[in-house]
Amino acid sequence: MDCGRGRRRRFRDWSNLPSEIVEEIILKIDFPEDVIRFSSVCHEWLAAFRGVRSKWRPLNPWLLLCENAQDNVECLRKVYNPGNNKCYSLKLPETFGKNCWGSDCGWIVTYGLDLQLTMFNPLTKACIGLPPTDTMMSEKLIGLDHCEINNNCKYKAYWMRKNHILRACVLKTNEKECDGGLLVAVIHTHKRYYGFVHTTYLSVAKPGDTRWTLIETPREMMIHDVLFYKDLLYFVDEKCGMWYVDVNKGGPAMELQIERHKRLDCRPIKYLVDLGNQQLCLVQRHYLTGSPRMTITITRTKNGIPIVDPDKCPLNDRQISYIKSKLVYTESFQIFKLDLSSKRWKFVNDLPSECDQSSLFLGKSTSLVVSAPKSGTCQARRIYYAGDHVCISGHDMGVRDVCFSNDERPAKFYHGTDTNSDVCNPFWFTPLL
Repeated sequence: MDCGRGRRRRFRDWSNLPSEIVEEIILKIDFPEDVIRFSSVCHEWLAAFRGVRSKWRPLNPWLLLCENAQDNVECLRKVYNPGNNKCYSLKLPETFGKNCWGSDCGWIVTYGLDLQLTMFNPLTKACIGLPPTDTMMSEKLIGLDHCEINNNCKYKAYWMRKNHILRACVLKTNEKECDGGLLVAVIHTHKRYYGFVHTTYLSVAKPGDTRWTLIETPREMMIHDVLFYKDLLYFVDEKCGMWYVDVNKGGPAMELQIERHKRLDCRPIKYLVDLGNQQLCLVQRHYLTGSPRMTITITRTKNGIPIVDPDKCPLNDRQISYIKSKLVYTESFQIFKLDLSSKRWKFVNDLPSECDQSSLFLGKSTSLVVSAPKSGTCQARRIYYAGDHVCISGHDMGVRDVCFSNDERPAKFYHGTDTNSDVCNPFWFTPLL
C-alpha cells in the first residue's frame, strides 16, 4: 500500500504545465500527425495549440496520391509523408472525381464536373467556395475575335475538368495575417474554346469575392506559373517573359524588360520559386518523349491516357514500344536566378549559397522550398517532383540532385502503385491544421 501511495505521489499532472512551455513544445513538433495526438491529450493542450496555430508549420509537404474509386465506399485517399516515409489514409470524398492543385497554405483547389472551383483543407475539412467560373472572362477585354468558337460542338464537362483550369494557386499576400491575406490565382483557357490550347488567361479572386478579376495581358500568351512576391503578382509566360501586376490597384500587366538568357527555352514547363532572402528563381523542367531509359511498363490506356502498372504486362513488346513512344517524362531541370536590379537572368543550375541546405518540391502545386536538414528523411539539395504535364500519368515522379548529369537516373521516393489516374495526378501540399 505504501508503495502504491508512493507511485501516486510521483504522478504529475502534465495538463497544469504553464501554457508558455506547452506552446514551445508544440512549435518543436515536426509532423502534423504528432500535433493531432498532442492536442488530443487534454483541453489545456488543445487550447495551447490554438494559441500558436498560426506559427506552427510542418517540416515538409505531403503528397496526395490518386483516388481509388473501386470498392472504396468510405472515399479513403492516401497521403504520403516523405519526412518519415509513411502513408496515411484520409477520408476525402470532397476530392473524388475532381482535378486538384496544392499549395503551401494548407489549402488545395478542386475543380469537378460541376465546373466549380473550391478551396478545401484536407485535414480540417474546411471548405470555401470561389466565384463561378463563368465570371472569369471579360469580352470587353478579350474580344470575340480572339477565341475560336465552334458553335456545333457541345462542351463536355470531362474535357472542361481536364483542360479548362491549367493551374490554380493559393497565394499568401500578407504573412502577418494568420487566416486572411489569401489570393487565388487561376491560369485558364477560354471556356467556350474546345480544341488545342494556344492561349491562356490569368484571373484572381479573394475568398468572399463574387466575381473573378481578369488580368489584362497581351493576346496569344501561354502563362506557366504565378507567384506573389514583394506585394506584386508575378507570372512567367512560355517565352520566358516576366510580368507583374498590382492586384490591389488593378490595371494591365506590365512586362519586366529582362535580358533573355541563351539557355532559356520556350518548350519546358517553368516554375517561379521564392527561395527567401530576396532570391527569386526560375526553374525549367525539360521533358523527353519515348526514351529507351524508361523502365516502366504499360498495360492499357483510358481516355487516351496511358495507365502504368509496374507489376503486370499483358501487352506485347510492339504495343509497349508504341505506347512508350507517346509517353513524356522529366529529363532535366535548370535553375535561373533573377537579378531585379540589373534586370538579368543568371544561370546557376544550383541553389544559392544561402539555400544550399534546402530542397525543392515541384509539380501541380505552388513551388515549395523546404529546409532539408530538419525534414527527417528528406535530403538537402534535391528536387522532389511529381507529374505536371497534361499528357503525363503518375509514372513521372522522382527525386534528383540539384546538380545532376543527364545520364543520371532519377531515384524513387514513393514505391506504391496508386500513382496513376485519368482525373488528377499526385501533387504536393503543405498540411496545416
